[in-house]
Amino acid sequence: MGEDTSKKSDKAPLVSACAGILGSTAGKAVTHPIDTIKARIQVIPGATIQVGKGSLIMNSIKEVIKNEGVAGLYKGLPTALIGGIPAAFLYFGAYEFWKKNTLEVEYLKNHSFIAYLSGGMFAETVACILFVPTDVLKERLQVQSKLRTYKYSSDLNALAQIFKNEGFRGLYKAYPATVFSFGPFSAFYFMFYEQLKGMVVKNDADTYLQKVKESTHVKIGFFQSMFCSMIAGAGASLITNPLDLVKLRLQVQRGSSSSGKNVSEFVYKHMLDGLIQVVKKEGLLALWNGSFARMCTHFPTVAISMSIIEVSKPHIEKILV
Repeated sequence: MGEDTSKKSDKAPLVSACAGILGSTAGKAVTHPIDTIKARIQVIPGATIQVGKGSLIMNSIKEVIKNEGVAGLYKGLPTALIGGIPAAFLYFGAYEFWKKNTLEVEYLKNHSFIAYLSGGMFAETVACILFVPTDVLKERLQVQSKLRTYKYSSDLNALAQIFKNEGFRGLYKAYPATVFSFGPFSAFYFMFYEQLKGMVVKNDADTYLQKVKESTHVKIGFFQSMFCSMIAGAGASLITNPLDLVKLRLQVQRGSSSSGKNVSEFVYKHMLDGLIQVVKKEGLLALWNGSFARMCTHFPTVAISMSIIEVSKPHIEKILV
C-alpha cells in the first residue's frame, strides 16, 4: 500500500501534465472567439469599461463578423492549440511538482494557501518559455484588423514576418510582462481553486492536506470542479486585468515600433510604464477595459479545463502508475 502511494506521488506531476493537455486544449477550443473579442477591446485606447454590460462585446462581435466573417473570431486558434500542448504540459506538471514538494514543509502545510499561490507563479514562469511565443502570435493575429499596423495572411506567415522583422527575440520581448500578467493570475486562481475545492470535498483539513501532500487524487465531481473553477477564474481575472491589458498592448505594439514609425496609439517601454500611461491618459478605470470580456473568457475556459483535468486524472493515473 505504501509502495503504491509512493508511486502515485512520484508520478503525480506527469499525471497532471498529461491531464492538463486534455483540459487546456478543450477549454481553448471552445472559448477562443470570446478571447479574440477581449483582445480587440483591450487595444482600444479610452474604450468605455462596461463591467456587467454586453453592448461593447456584442458590437465587437458584430464588427468582426461583418468585416471578416465568423472565421475572424478564430484568428490565431491553430497557434493557440498547437503551441498550447507543450505549454500546458509544462504548466500543470510544474504546478503539481511545486505543490507536492512545498506541502512537505511543516509551515506551508499549515499555511497551504502560500504553496498554492507560489505554485501558480512558478508554473506560469516555467510554462511561459513556450507560452509567450504562442501568445504573441495569437494576439497579433486576433487584433491585426483592429490596429492595422501589420498584416499576416496566416499563422505561419505571422511567424515568418516576426522572425524577419524582429528576429527570434521578437517572440520573447514581452516575456517579463507576460510572466507578471499571467503569473499573478495563476497564483490567485490556484489559491482560490484549491481552497474552494478543499471546502467542497474535505471532511477535515488534515485529511485533505494529507491527500494533497501524498499526491493522492482528491476526488471532486465534474460540476463541483466546474463551480470552483468559475469562481476562482472570475476572481483572478478581475484582480489581474490591469496587468493583462498592458501585457497585451506591449505584445501587439512591437510590430509597428520595430519599423521605426510610431503608428501605434500606444507605445510603452515596460509594464510599469504602461500602467502609468493608461491611468494618465485614459483614467484609472481604463485598466479594467475588457474585464467583463476577460471574465467571460475565463469562466468557461477554466471550468472546462479543470473539470476535464479532474475527471481524467484517475484514468491517466491507472495507465501511468
